[in-house]
Amino acid sequence: MKKINVRPIETLGLEFEDGTIKECKFSAYAMMILDEEYEGFSKVFDDAENKPFLSGAKLLYAGMKACGNDVTFQDAKNVVCNMTVESIIDLFYFAASTIEIKDEKKLKVPQDHKTKKKTKTTNKKKN
Repeated sequence: MKKINVRPIETLGLEFEDGTIKECKFSAYAMMILDEEYEGFSKVFDDAENKPFLSGAKLLYAGMKACGNDVTFQDAKNVVCNMTVESIIDLFYFAASTIEIKDEKKLKVPQDHKTKKKTKTTNKKKN
């Protein structure tokens, strides 16, 4: 019998100023959402270089929706508008590591992310 190893999908928690935590996962289901709604995973990543906030919102929407959250694209845009570019870039790196993109050169995200230090993805709730 042939065996295929399946590993658990790591969850990313977005912590808001009021203590609320929203989860997202970049699973195969999240990638299907990107395929169905936004011309695919590769297109979203390619567009990130020129439109990091819009692409980040698409990626975040798919990840949050994959967790079963009752979320709209507008909700994801509201969250991303309160994130730094560095946090959005971290979101892309997290998604890429989850789906095992090893070659960072294939990721076309803004290049001002010079350090590899991990930052806590904390967002302020929009009033």
